[in-house]
Amino acid sequence: MKLASLLNNRFFKIICIIYLLLKPFYFFDSGSPQISDFIVLPAMALYFIKNRPLSLIKEKAVRYILAFLGLVCFVNIIYATLVFEGYQWTFLKPIFYYSYNIVLFFFFLSLFKPFVKKDYVILLWVFFGSLLIQYAMILLDIDKGVVNNFQGRDYNFFNNPNQLSYYSIVVLTMLFFIRKHVLDLPYLFSLCVSLSLVIILCATSFPTLVGGVILLLLYFLIIAKQHFLKHLFLLVFPLLLLVLVKKEDVSREYERITARFENPEKRMNATYADRGYDRLFEFPEYVLYGAGEGMNERFVPQDIKRPQEIHNLFGNILFSYGIFGCVLFLMFLYHVFSTVSKVELLYLVPLLLYNMVHNGVRFSFVWVLFALILIRKKKSIDYLITK
Repeated sequence: MKLASLLNNRFFKIICIIYLLLKPFYFFDSGSPQISDFIVLPAMALYFIKNRPLSLIKEKAVRYILAFLGLVCFVNIIYATLVFEGYQWTFLKPIFYYSYNIVLFFFFLSLFKPFVKKDYVILLWVFFGSLLIQYAMILLDIDKGVVNNFQGRDYNFFNNPNQLSYYSIVVLTMLFFIRKHVLDLPYLFSLCVSLSLVIILCATSFPTLVGGVILLLLYFLIIAKQHFLKHLFLLVFPLLLLVLVKKEDVSREYERITARFENPEKRMNATYADRGYDRLFEFPEYVLYGAGEGMNERFVPQDIKRPQEIHNLFGNILFSYGIFGCVLFLMFLYHVFSTVSKVELLYLVPLLLYNMVHNGVRFSFVWVLFALILIRKKKSIDYLITK
């Protein structure tokens, strides 16, 4: 019994901590899987062997996402069997990453269910440790050495700056949602917020910069009312330290950041075609039944080198899986966010902004956020049915 208890609680919480700390380290060129995924995958298998969370099916969000996964499998398998020689694997990959992320969502949903105040405090410290590591890497100019230097934008051990900025905005959103559980550590919370914002600033992704400003305003309006000067100091200190350490690069960094906000109309015109938005209008038939996620060369002229997916979460799902698939996914999100108050909906605006110009659903970390939000239901069901 003691061993079973250890495996059901402490062991899986430790795996959770390791996963959260290692997730920002992309040792392989692809987005997923990474080292963190190889660690959590056998833990998830062990967890679901020992525990049978069958009552998850009672949750509407779970039913909708399982229906969506079924549609993903059906559509992509159909296209993989067609005559697209050499491209079959491109249609099968989405099945694997959706399946993995949804199982990860179930795993964290089950882990978060018995969380008490002490667990949320540990979670806050884990986020602080992870953010501090990323901040230190920026200070010390440590990265994985991608050939493309991204015009000076920081990316650390991610494959590009957008991934680093998305990681930071997801963590920052998680911080806002666990705030009420860690009220005894207001200054640590403020320091975590500050580190997240500085990392976003250094990665310089336009949608997350805008989202960071929104969360910064909410931080001052909602959180930093008491002891304002102390919170302000903690908020500014990491930025001042960064300026002191990298004082020779301050001018160049300032010009780079301000350039991201210049010519928004030109940016939107370039984004329309380069990010694949035009496919929704040029191939409207796929909006009805879905084009699958693969062989994007079908929709790109041969003389244009941009065989990429639609860089918009909802547009990509609509085009890939049709109206029915989009409705299923939106219903999943609706039931996940049904517990969120009107004020807390503002916490989600930065994620929405990012996913309007990127497809952030593949990033496993965001599924952890979905689990964290869904578990806040006032009358939560019992997710654990043990033997």
